[in-house]
Amino acid sequence: MSQEIQNAVRDVDASNNNAVREIEKIMNSASSNITKQGKNINDHDIRLREHADRILSIEQSGGGSHYAPPQASNNKSISARFAESEEIQNYIAGRTKNAGLTVKSQVILPEIQNNTIITADPTSPPQQLSSVIGGPEKKLGLRQMFINIPATGGSFTYQKELAFTNNAEAQDGDGTLKAESGVTFEEKVQQISTYAHWLKISKQVLADAPQTVDFTGRRLFHGLESKVENAIINGDGTTSKLSGLLDTGNFTAFSPSAGTDGIQNLRSAKTALQNADFDCNLYILNPDDAEAMDLIQDTTGQYVFGDPKSSDAENIWNVPVYVSTYMASGSFIALDRLQAATIHTREDALITLSDSDGTDFTKNLSTMLCEARLGFAVHHPLGIVSGLLNGA
Repeated sequence: MSQEIQNAVRDVDASNNNAVREIEKIMNSASSNITKQGKNINDHDIRLREHADRILSIEQSGGGSHYAPPQASNNKSISARFAESEEIQNYIAGRTKNAGLTVKSQVILPEIQNNTIITADPTSPPQQLSSVIGGPEKKLGLRQMFINIPATGGSFTYQKELAFTNNAEAQDGDGTLKAESGVTFEEKVQQISTYAHWLKISKQVLADAPQTVDFTGRRLFHGLESKVENAIINGDGTTSKLSGLLDTGNFTAFSPSAGTDGIQNLRSAKTALQNADFDCNLYILNPDDAEAMDLIQDTTGQYVFGDPKSSDAENIWNVPVYVSTYMASGSFIALDRLQAATIHTREDALITLSDSDGTDFTKNLSTMLCEARLGFAVHHPLGIVSGLLNGA
């Protein structure tokens, strides 16, 4: 009987052991599947978080709304340059008495932003524009059309050719004297002119309103550049001013024939330059005169200067046209801009801040000064032709 019991116990133990092993196999298999599923779930979680982060980034940059942020530009605003300038930041923090920031004429360009959201919902807060809305800014670019030569002092000198006698000939034969030519020069001295203006700005604005600082600096710069352009055309050379294209002795007068129109006379001025061995590569006109020429029609009603929808650059007789309100209406300038005159830059536009002007320090004010030093030299009056557009 006892042997039978022992055998029965052994059978039960064996059965239990088999059951345990089966259970362990099932649990191990389940554990493996759970691990795999957990990894898959974890991978999905990571992807979901990545997508969520991407969506948040797009929404924050404006991609999830009707507002599209302006494209990045290589031309940094004045306020951005202020923020990056250690010298300017030291001034704002009161560690220095003054600071300066040089601004190249090429980098300050108007930025157009037309992404304003308009809503009739009274509960929607108004959009705060990121810049000051100012008045119109005249298109400027005449200074950049001339060759620019860096100046190193308050004046500059150069040798100007007075006359050249060209006797170049074929040699008569071996051993004969070759032809001799001649050239004479004179030394010219030109002064560097300083163009500048300033205004007051509070230190609170400097620290708290970068958009106002940016607008103010741009306004000063644009105003300065506008006066320089006027001087390049009309400067009379008095009291340290530039001597411009139309100053006495700087150009060749053109007298139109009776009954001739502007198109004919611009072509005649081009010929006058070519006859003097210059190239005609720029016309300067008043906007009213440019419009009058654009609107000329032939007998069939077609515009002489082409389709109004054309995007071609404005030119007459294959010569580019620069339009400026500083050019008197009814007159023109035709010139060789590469040979007749040059710009000499001593200091490009410099914006300076200081609280050392009068009582600025005690009033928490700063003086913002914009200044440039440059010269304009007309080397060849025969390379500049000017006169009335239409003959009487």
